Amino acid sequence: DIEYTVIHNTSSTGKVFDSKEIIKTYGELDNLIINFSENEYEPTHKYYEIAQKFVNKPLAYYRDVIANAKYIFLADSSIFSMSLFLPIKTDNCYYIPRSNFPYEQIYDEKIFDKNKYKQFKRLY
Repeated sequence: DIEYTVIHNTSSTGKVFDSKEIIKTYGELDNLIINFSENEYEPTHKYYEIAQKFVNKPLAYYRDVIANAKYIFLADSSIFSMSLFLPIKTDNCYYIPRSNFPYEQIYDEKIFDKNKYKQFKRLY
């Protein structure tokens, strides 16, 4: 029953964006932050134990976590690829690419059902 934000700021090439900057810019007070790469909280914080349960798990573990998040911020990684085809509830879906590669072609109407899946918006 806790609203939460999902962040995955790494890819196979390393850290793609600064999660602290995303939290500072888009975060909400009392909204749990779940970063799949690292825990964003100090061990004494009320959300530390919850957030720690989601760090460095197998890819499939994150399916429902992503689908039910209030906000989603992803690097272009395998988790981003999986997320494109999940039944995500929120429209607050964002990605940060590791290069200038244009992902807009993913959303071509011939191959992507916008009525079934959410379109991620590019940040930066």
